[in-house]
Amino acid sequence: MSKVEFVDLSGLRIDGRRPNELRKVVIKHGNLQNATGSAIFHHGNTKIVATVCGPRECTSRSKELHDRAVVTCSVIVSPSAYSHRRKRNRGDRVVAELESLVRQTFEELIFTSIFPRSQIDISVEIVQADGPVRACVVNAVSMALIDAGLPIKDFLCACEVGYIDGQLLLDMNGEEESARGPDLYVSYMPCQDAIVSTFLEPRLPLEVFGQALDLALNGCREMYKMLQLALAIVMLSLRLAGAFMPPAFGASACLHARAARFQTQRRTRLRGQASHVEMSREGAVHFINLSNGLEALPMLNGVPVAFTRIQSSHCESRNFNGIVNGLDNTLLLYLALGQTCYIHDYGSRNKKRKAPRAIWYGVTFIRYALHKVWELPGEPDKPMLRGHNVAADFDYAINNLDKGAKKRLKYFQSYVQTQEIKLLGVVGPTDIDGRRDLHVELAMEYACGNGSLVQDLDFMPWQGSDSLEIFDTKLGFKLEDE
Repeated sequence: MSKVEFVDLSGLRIDGRRPNELRKVVIKHGNLQNATGSAIFHHGNTKIVATVCGPRECTSRSKELHDRAVVTCSVIVSPSAYSHRRKRNRGDRVVAELESLVRQTFEELIFTSIFPRSQIDISVEIVQADGPVRACVVNAVSMALIDAGLPIKDFLCACEVGYIDGQLLLDMNGEEESARGPDLYVSYMPCQDAIVSTFLEPRLPLEVFGQALDLALNGCREMYKMLQLALAIVMLSLRLAGAFMPPAFGASACLHARAARFQTQRRTRLRGQASHVEMSREGAVHFINLSNGLEALPMLNGVPVAFTRIQSSHCESRNFNGIVNGLDNTLLLYLALGQTCYIHDYGSRNKKRKAPRAIWYGVTFIRYALHKVWELPGEPDKPMLRGHNVAADFDYAINNLDKGAKKRLKYFQSYVQTQEIKLLGVVGPTDIDGRRDLHVELAMEYACGNGSLVQDLDFMPWQGSDSLEIFDTKLGFKLEDE
């Protein structure tokens, strides 16, 4: 029988990843109603269900502590979790080690002193295992604690690194684990830049240990970005649904301090430019065009906002159905009611033009299309793109919209209380184009902070940048500040 090659000559592993790549991560929060917090953690083919209950009254007076909460942990391994179908009982060595690892780790992470004479129960079920599960279990419990809203010192991210045939492999799968090579587990607090715990089994050559540790820490940092993104999506969806969230939402004080520092630095830079962008003080609503438009959130601090998605790629490919279907219902309703709506977006390949295509093309089409579909009085403003009248092209596109897109626009016609579409764009050059990590940080800052949903109120003045301009399709390209 030939020996299995875990890394081929092209540098790819069995599942197509490179040695320093993580598997895909999918996280679902709050699926279990009876638990205080829960998370379903998919990491490749590994599936972990973690739940947190408490703080609550101790079930045993003998275990009660007068100065802090007691943390308990139970781990259940499904009989079908492993391919060999071996049943693991509570007394199993692997299960006992996992329970001890989780309990000791999260006793230090949670601010247990806030909940004296109480108990916090952590339950983990390994539904499917494809590779080492220590890191997956710790990551799942970390997200369940955040879902529960318990105060913790920091995010906790964990990764494992294997050493097979002289090659370090980050985040091994089941087939790679079966080689029985050395396995290094590392848990890490990214905001404090501190290693919480390490575990090595069996021995690893000393000259390789430093490289393995660096690779594991890089994996933890990448995992942190994934967990941040998942958390930001959850919090934004809750915010848009109008659900109540405590300010910390279980995230660490360190995380919020970091977001506050980011906001302060950005405001200081913008104030240094000492300029105002004057906007109409009548009822105005502000929309963030995802993703680059998130740059506007620090400057719109305290101003109610909503989110929409006008994709530049749809504008470039003239996918008018995609443009219509990406519009937020709140935006269409406010436009029908006659409100002035601003769409904030940043970035452009054309440094001279400054406005992204989603604004100079997308907003122009939206204004023209809504005037036509809603049958407003008079003729709409001539849509001018790059000095050319494109009314005929837009008329053809409107007539050829698919049934669903046209029906969606028609629905809001019954709400129309205006004779013109008051839609403007606020544009400027971006500093963080393509930086998804910074986009996530801005979104988390909004979701964790004092951001609020849009409501019908007057515009609140704010300081902006002299690089910002108001895009008005009536004037062709832009409305210069006077």
